[in-house]
Amino acid sequence: CREMGYDGSTSWNSHIQWVIQSQYDINLDDVTCGSDSWSSCSYATTHNCGHAEDVFVSCGEVPVFSLVDSDGNKIFTGGRLGLLLYGDGTVCDDRFSAESGLAICRKMGFTGLAQWTSGIRIQDIQNEKEIMLDNVDCNSGDWGSCTYSTTHNCAHSEDIFLSCQGKIA
Repeated sequence: CREMGYDGSTSWNSHIQWVIQSQYDINLDDVTCGSDSWSSCSYATTHNCGHAEDVFVSCGEVPVFSLVDSDGNKIFTGGRLGLLLYGDGTVCDDRFSAESGLAICRKMGFTGLAQWTSGIRIQDIQNEKEIMLDNVDCNSGDWGSCTYSTTHNCAHSEDIFLSCQGKIA
């Protein structure tokens, strides 16, 4: 689930659920993971399975906001400055304030805002992203008090970098 952008899995099972399963090849078998990162997993690309062993996974909600470090890895703990993403794109600094930062930190499950800034810090990652959000204007530290636009008049030099306090709840 994390590999697909979700915040984790909520459940899984294996069985025949849909008639169309037999129309697809089985591509992975014996998947074993050492952590919640796909890079820790081993698997076989040959199989001895039937479709009754197909796996169905229920994933959590797609996080609206996330923070990534200079390597593009998601930041899950407070105190680290990261590029703010909305979906898979960046957030522009127009109208952004400490209240905006606090609301977004809380929306991501952190306890508070440590700091925010904007600019070019990890250009290679920033340039790969679309600018997805602009004019984030919040009246309080609650996301429900915020207005924003999904169109923009920004450049990546206006991308938000955020550092939140506390651990994700």
